[in-house]
Amino acid sequence: MLILKIIIDRVAALGSCRLKRVARGDAAKVPVRISLAAQWQRLTDTLTQSIDRAEQAQQLQAAATRQLDLAQYAMTTLMDELSAVMTVPGRRASAVVHRFEPLALRPVDQALAA
Repeated sequence: MLILKIIIDRVAALGSCRLKRVARGDAAKVPVRISLAAQWQRLTDTLTQSIDRAEQAQQLQAAATRQLDLAQYAMTTLMDELSAVMTVPGRRASAVVHRFEPLALRPVDQALAA
């Protein structure tokens, strides 16, 4: 019990020393109290800015998503167009269900219209 009393007295003495140091001339370190209306104004300004930034982040994210979708579509289209004329590594050939026979060209020996 005696040790606990000594610790409590020391902690109280430290607290009072801190108060004395501030009271002696470190008034610049003591925050100035602001009115309740000013506190609410700061709070609402902070919340308004946060909401605006969140909306801006949502808009930027939606724009980035659209750009990524367009880029993916462009890449897919490019790969489809290239695979028609060359072998693209890492891409399997598309399944062919039916191939059309080339049309037999008939000789043009007589004019269709005169």
